[in-house]
Amino acid sequence: MAAGIGFRSGADSTTAVVIVVIVVIVWAAFMALLPVGLVVSRHYGAKYSAQLEAAGFTPVTDQNGRLRYVPPGGQLAGHGNPFTGGA
Repeated sequence: MAAGIGFRSGADSTTAVVIVVIVVIVWAAFMALLPVGLVVSRHYGAKYSAQLEAAGFTPVTDQNGRLRYVPPGGQLAGHGNPFTGGA
């Protein structure tokens, strides 16, 4: 988009080429950092998952397939009827 704006802005061809080069460099940098972000995200996910399990939380897959952690003696939200009087 930045390259298109550079060409449409009426800038001379040298400025437009510089804008395109900068856009390509920034795009390449983001693409190079993407795997690093994925590794960091997995690291933190594993770290916090281990903390929750050590605290007694139980991993449960909800109806949408997402992993949730239920506290000891608890259940997923929406399960059970909170309005029953227990009688």
